[in-house]
Amino acid sequence: QKKWTEETPEYMREYLGLFCLSTDGLCYGKAWNTHIERQYMMPLQGLTIIALDFGESSPCAWNVIRCTIHKEQRGDRIYEEMICHVLESRREVCTSLNEIAGITRDLMKQYSASYLVGDSAEGFGIRQLIQQYGLPFEKSEKSGLKQERIFMMQGMLRCGQVRIYENCAALIEEI
Repeated sequence: QKKWTEETPEYMREYLGLFCLSTDGLCYGKAWNTHIERQYMMPLQGLTIIALDFGESSPCAWNVIRCTIHKEQRGDRIYEEMICHVLESRREVCTSLNEIAGITRDLMKQYSASYLVGDSAEGFGIRQLIQQYGLPFEKSEKSGLKQERIFMMQGMLRCGQVRIYENCAALIEEI
């Protein structure tokens, strides 16, 4: 017996004919409290990273993340934790490397980004951005432990160590 209700994606898709993603594919949705930070509250200092997921057959995606250290004294102890502020996310279909490089440079200037990380199939797109456009990308390294990375990210979302800002519509839509 199928346990579909009017709220399950399967029911909505199969019986109502509505497009919706299966919640199995949305690994962070239940971990995030859906609180969106106001853009004017973003920290002005910290390590700023631009992450690019290079899309060859899909849109390119950029995320701008600023990492800060939050210190708090409780009693006679000082606690420190890193907070990741996702300041902007963008998803665009780009027709050229020049366009991708231009968007990346604009984001670097706007947020004073000091670190670029890129992910692309076979590393081709990122390698071209480094060689032809002089962008200081580092290729992202994945350990292959996807479940562990998802678990870590869920924990950070639940604890408020990842804060998502108004300019992140593309990311919010995916979560």
